[in-house]
Amino acid sequence: MRLSDLLSGIRYELMSGRLDTEIRKVICDSREQVMGNIFVCIEGYHGDGHQYIEQAAVGGAQAIVIQNKDFVSSDILNQLTVVYVRDSKEALAVMAINFYGNPANKLITIGITGTKGKTSIAAIIGDILKTANRRAGIIGTLGVQLPDSIEPRSIANTTPSALEIQKYLYEMVQSGCEYAILEVSSQGLKDKRVFGMEFDYGIYTNISIDHIGTNEHKDFAEYLECKSRLFKQCKYGIINLDDDHFYDIIKEAACRIYTYGFSITADLMGKSTENYEFKTYGMEDNNFKINAIGDFAVYNSLAAILFARLQGIPMEFVKRALKTFVAKGRMELVNVSDAYMVIIDYAHNAKSLENVLKSVRKYGGKRVIAMFGCGGNRSKTRRYEMGEISGRLADITVITEDNSRWESPFDIIDDILTGIKKTDGKYIVIPNRREAMKYCLVNAMPGDIIMFLGKGHEDYQEIQGKRYSFDERIVIKEIMEEIQNDDADN
Repeated sequence: MRLSDLLSGIRYELMSGRLDTEIRKVICDSREQVMGNIFVCIEGYHGDGHQYIEQAAVGGAQAIVIQNKDFVSSDILNQLTVVYVRDSKEALAVMAINFYGNPANKLITIGITGTKGKTSIAAIIGDILKTANRRAGIIGTLGVQLPDSIEPRSIANTTPSALEIQKYLYEMVQSGCEYAILEVSSQGLKDKRVFGMEFDYGIYTNISIDHIGTNEHKDFAEYLECKSRLFKQCKYGIINLDDDHFYDIIKEAACRIYTYGFSITADLMGKSTENYEFKTYGMEDNNFKINAIGDFAVYNSLAAILFARLQGIPMEFVKRALKTFVAKGRMELVNVSDAYMVIIDYAHNAKSLENVLKSVRKYGGKRVIAMFGCGGNRSKTRRYEMGEISGRLADITVITEDNSRWESPFDIIDDILTGIKKTDGKYIVIPNRREAMKYCLVNAMPGDIIMFLGKGHEDYQEIQGKRYSFDERIVIKEIMEEIQNDDADN
């Protein structure tokens, strides 16, 4: 592709070289050596791409894009085509769109943002479209899912880089997809990973204090503002009317807004009944049944139903999809025993923990047993709050490890204890997560609801920079076999 075509839609200054330079690949990692590439210098959290201009040149760069002229020597100006832009992250996003031929324009795109519910809504919409025989791809927490793939392709971030997003959208077009569903994180919006895209639909779930700290958001105001950006770049917004920050999200929106929630003023209003059933009113008067528990499951369903309604998808397909829906690691019921219930959920902050514990309370149960840890190199406040909430809402809290990353798991546990000791809640500390899970299962009583929290869909533990295989579904199966063998021996 010619450089001039690649830069279409970007304001730039050509400092040296020619616009008819042929570009074979767009990169932002200087270690990726491809002859004839264009290297985009990104100022990141862990380094500045401008420092690797020389390395990129050696690796085959034909041109570079910069936003800081101080790093460009006369030798580089003589050697390479150099393009100056105001914001290299924005430029990279637009260049990625141009390089892959703007694949989003050939798809119906759905962007989903919010603290909780993104993955579930993406999965529900995906199931609805599949049930209605419409081909869709998904990019999000569970990976990249194409309609013909058996397993999702793993990705490092919920919202991957701008280059990866456009590449995956291109692959969706090539595989005959009609729809693309993207989980759009606040970090993805902050880092301009979807800059330049116009979504057909933007969906907002909710917001609570999370992702505040080093390498994330400086404060809640920035977190909220980043979430709201999605609705400046979509045609239709599907917004949770019941969220406390509804008006903050829509105040600068450039799209037509549709609302959902339990409020009678919502365009699509839902009302929980019982036995996993709920009713809808307003834009769709109907009865639904979902294979999940809790009010938040109804909220997620309402967002998906409203989308389907706007797309003209018959409700018979929606009903069928909801009835069999399973979201990995999102209030996922694990079939262990008829005597007690085991649930795996990704709850890893105070608000999500509070929501899941309150939800299971509505389903009775003799005791609610909450087992969780907290991630290392993340906010300490989250640990205090989660300890306090579990102490208030769970009958027994089992405190263990999660992804301790570079921190000591014992230091993390101490922080959780700071919170739980503010309550009268019963608790036990079992640092090894597998042993903590075994404790819960061995001591389960009829009517108990056991919650394994924090890992959800993850199939690993991250300790001291290494990832170790740890899928709680597999671990549960192994533990139950051990318990059965122990009973047989006795």
